[in-house]
Amino acid sequence: MKKIMTVSAITLLLVGCSDDEADRGMTIDELVLVKNEIVAEEAALAEEEAEDAVEEVVEEDEEEEEVEVAEEDETEEEVDEDAVEVGVNLFDPSTVEQGRWLAYDGQVRTDNSDMVLSSSIEYDPSLTYAINTSAYVSYLEDDRFIETIRYSDVTNERLIEPRDAANNIRISIPASRANDFEIIVK
Repeated sequence: MKKIMTVSAITLLLVGCSDDEADRGMTIDELVLVKNEIVAEEAALAEEEAEDAVEEVVEEDEEEEEVEVAEEDETEEEVDEDAVEVGVNLFDPSTVEQGRWLAYDGQVRTDNSDMVLSSSIEYDPSLTYAINTSAYVSYLEDDRFIETIRYSDVTNERLIEPRDAANNIRISIPASRANDFEIIVK
């Protein structure tokens, strides 16, 4: 814009310095027309540049959205792989240790052949778990014992208490109930 104004001012000065119209070259009206054409061309160029910039921003936004969607899909896949299915029994009677149980002090006892001890079951304290019969539930953080809670008089279903520090649990129950025992995520 400054260039246009400078060119226009110089042209007007030069045109105004001559007495003869033929020496002047252009009339003021002609100069105004030329100036308006130049302004229109520069406005068109500026508009094209603005449109190009908008297109670039839109393309960048679309690319970012595609990346975000791809990342969300990957995250969902990762979460789905690790997710515990609601209502699926986490207790596997084929992996129990016969004649063993985990006592209140965290020690594995072998003094009762009628008991079985489950293998470690992955546990997420943010989820709600339910058992279908009486059991001893031992909470652990990795291999570190936290506590054992006895859930007795369970006739249908009972929610177990959450333990924030725990990341796995082990179940001790009478061997006679091993095939019917269930612990599920609600």
